[in-house]
Amino acid sequence: MTGKNEIRAEILSKLRVMSAGERMEKSTKAIRNLEETAQFKGAGRIFCYASKSYEVQTQDLIRRMLGDGKEVYVPKTDKENRTLIVSQIMDFEKDLAAGAFGILEPSKTREADIKKIEMWIIPGIAFDRRGYRVGHGKGYFDSFFRKNSVRGMKLGMAYSFQIVPRVEEKTYDVPVDMVVTEREVINCKGER
Repeated sequence: MTGKNEIRAEILSKLRVMSAGERMEKSTKAIRNLEETAQFKGAGRIFCYASKSYEVQTQDLIRRMLGDGKEVYVPKTDKENRTLIVSQIMDFEKDLAAGAFGILEPSKTREADIKKIEMWIIPGIAFDRRGYRVGHGKGYFDSFFRKNSVRGMKLGMAYSFQIVPRVEEKTYDVPVDMVVTEREVINCKGER
């Protein structure tokens, strides 16, 4: 079994050499696959990460969700307390600005009732088919999910090459329920 640091290094190197065109093509297909799921269609309150340059691109997805009347929540990083603040946004252009780690974040905080969020769309460096993920190693998402006993469906977005045979899970890891790529929708609960 390969450790998380080795998986992270290998997949990050692949992510960083993707062309902008390939990234957009695969992102568009992955987002289309997400939008076709019954779970997404039925969710009215959705948390979604604002993508870094090499991740599955979520900017247009966030704009569409806002346009469709869904309540959209985006993470704001609290580096001092090493946690995430979940904040509702109303307008992509007006409510997001570069924040911690250079990622778009809510410029003002509209804290959410996280128990009402029906879907949590999160990034990862790699996922296995059971839903265990390799992130950037800072533990923000796992820590947040454990501490807050999140009820909504947790969904990872990835490119197909980010699906690895197995991620060595730790007791503090929180798996996602589904992973969506440009090629498939993986029901992770069925794999555990």
